[in-house]
Amino acid sequence: DNRQAIGTNFLKFEIARKKFEETNRYNTQPLLLVADKSNLRKYGWDGSIASFEEYELAIRDPYSEILNLHPIFLIIRD
Repeated sequence: DNRQAIGTNFLKFEIARKKFEETNRYNTQPLLLVADKSNLRKYGWDGSIASFEEYELAIRDPYSEILNLHPIFLIIRD
């Protein structure tokens, strides 16, 4: 269930970013491809997939203080 994995996805971004920046001289920027609620329904995607709105809520509240760099969201919208 992707909704339960939102925090894990953020943690993976944070760990990968830190690890890459330790061994390279480049800064990184996480990107996350998501769809908004209406497009998840419109295209019949599995109900376990978290929408942009759910990720946005997670970044604003429970995970705001643990992320050093918030991901850029590429949102599928019509």
